[in-house]
Amino acid sequence: MRRRFKFALLAIPAFTLLTHAGVGTWQARRISDLRQDVQGVVLNSLKLESQIGFGGLIHNFKNAVLRPAEADYILNARQNAENAINLIDQLEASARRNEVTITLTNTRDMVAAYASALDDVETRAENGLTTTQLDQIVRYDDTPALQEIERFQNALTDDISDSIEAIEMTLLLAGILISMIALAGGYYIFTLSQEEQRRINARRRAVDQKLIDRVNLHNADLQRVNKSLQQFAGIAAHDLSTPSRQIISLSDLASSDQANDEERGMYLQAIRDSALRMRRLVETLLEFAKQGFENPNRDVVNTSSLVRDIVNELSRNLERPFNIRIGELPYLLADRDLLERVFTNLLENSIRYARPGETPHIEIDGWKEMGRFFYSITDKGVGIDPAYSDLIFEPFKRLKNDDQKGSGMGLSLVKSIIESHGGRIKLDTKYKEGARFVFWIPDAQQHAAKEVA
Repeated sequence: MRRRFKFALLAIPAFTLLTHAGVGTWQARRISDLRQDVQGVVLNSLKLESQIGFGGLIHNFKNAVLRPAEADYILNARQNAENAINLIDQLEASARRNEVTITLTNTRDMVAAYASALDDVETRAENGLTTTQLDQIVRYDDTPALQEIERFQNALTDDISDSIEAIEMTLLLAGILISMIALAGGYYIFTLSQEEQRRINARRRAVDQKLIDRVNLHNADLQRVNKSLQQFAGIAAHDLSTPSRQIISLSDLASSDQANDEERGMYLQAIRDSALRMRRLVETLLEFAKQGFENPNRDVVNTSSLVRDIVNELSRNLERPFNIRIGELPYLLADRDLLERVFTNLLENSIRYARPGETPHIEIDGWKEMGRFFYSITDKGVGIDPAYSDLIFEPFKRLKNDDQKGSGMGLSLVKSIIESHGGRIKLDTKYKEGARFVFWIPDAQQHAAKEVA
């Protein structure tokens, strides 16, 4: 039994590190190849411009027209044309390799036209044409071709740069997901044996620290990727803190000498439930990073039952007691997991920002009006200055006098979830005895019936 525990404890972090290392190696190799492609495109574009422009095909062609007695100009022009065609082939091959639909058709046609016109230049003396007459015959507008080269280079390098950013983002998301899976799995195994708990805990912390260091290093390099990735990290830090604290607290209770077998079983089941919630939360947040909650998984939700479950969970895990009145709340079609995050964040805020020395008092009411389900969460806490009624919903924004711990993502997440259901949320600035948040979500069934009609 103990050997299986040790093997399991070693297998999880080892697998995580190997996976992370493998993804990192692939990413580094792929990015290196793409950067070489960018360098090759830029270099070949410069070479192509050189072969065509000043000192190249056009230059030698015009000199051949003006100085027909000097045969070197025609020879050099033919060589320039051959070199230009080869460079065009290489650039178009690079575009196909990177799945970019763009060609240098105008440039290829221009080079071919100049090469063909060289025959007319060579026979000028035989035909008795003057320089002016020949220039009118062989003149070719090369402006579109020269502009095409610049557009080609910009389009191809931009596409390759986008590919590099996509790979970097994938690596970071994979690192965060792997880290969360390792954390949840480590905690679950950690609680199975009281004797092994201290050793597993120390080993887990060491492995987690290495993983956190790796993730932090990647975060430092990839912060410029895009703003949505920063929002994802903030939401994860905010909403994973509660289940992780629950797991730690329950683990301590399970390892206590005062706990009997029945109590340990109860603690282990609670730990498993917290780990499952953490996994669901990670999956939900990953979906948010991809789609921004554009398509919630709607189902019939008994909001009264949902709020009671949340209140019971908060009562077990928060050290501060609180009073709450739950009114009659309507049923609605919504994503239950996402709606749970909405009520949890709003209730935690009401408890956290209660007046010093007072027991938080919260009221939750709901009603239906004009095809919308309305909900209000009212407290008698310190309140929020109406001047900040919009700022509080922005990611990472915290008020200057806010000395509470937090990431500044709670209300931003709440707003994103509600808006993904087609609703809106606002701070009731007329309420002065504390804070009152009111949000509404449209009746999805009624809306669907109108669309069918």
